[in-house]
Amino acid sequence: MNIYINKNNLSGDYKTAYFDILNYLQSSDISVNSKLYNEVSEDMMDMLLSAQNNSLPVANIIGADIKIFCKDIINSYNSKNTIIVSILKKVNFALVFLTIVSFPFQLFYEKIALSLVVVILLTWSFSSTLINFFYRKFFLKFRGLKNRILCILITFVLCMVLLFPIIMLLASYLTIGLNGYLVSAISLLLIFTFHYICKKLDKNINWYSYLR
Repeated sequence: MNIYINKNNLSGDYKTAYFDILNYLQSSDISVNSKLYNEVSEDMMDMLLSAQNNSLPVANIIGADIKIFCKDIINSYNSKNTIIVSILKKVNFALVFLTIVSFPFQLFYEKIALSLVVVILLTWSFSSTLINFFYRKFFLKFRGLKNRILCILITFVLCMVLLFPIIMLLASYLTIGLNGYLVSAISLLLIFTFHYICKKLDKNINWYSYLR
């Protein structure tokens, strides 16, 4: 079934419910390329189209609370291994960026500040989790494209307000200089180690999976 063709047949509350569910999945660190995401998108398309064609209310499919419906889907999917893989993927993505940044700092400044290392790992690893957390809390209250954009902006500002004091505190106290080449070498070692662990926990993990 090609959902990219059929999904345009949905309208009104049925279409809204469909995209709300997919939005919630994405904000819960469910990749759009994952098996779960594809299965849910296809199943919801079938069920909502059937309800629409038979003039049944959306609540007959998802219940009275769409958040509870989405949480039930995620809870059935989130095993211990899935959570570990999700965390390691985020840390690895941060380590890749740290590896790239460390080289020019060593070349031009002959060191990289410990505060910068910690800030990169903190912001790149956990900022997306924080943004998704706030987005899940608010996005259902914002309807329409303009309001959703406003929701994203509010979420981003909230995250920056929370992270900024932590970043400033780290910059003030962690002033030790580190060898950039050593930081890069350790980062690469950790990247391969974490990738090996991810591969053991999920055989479908590939290097390009970190970009999803």
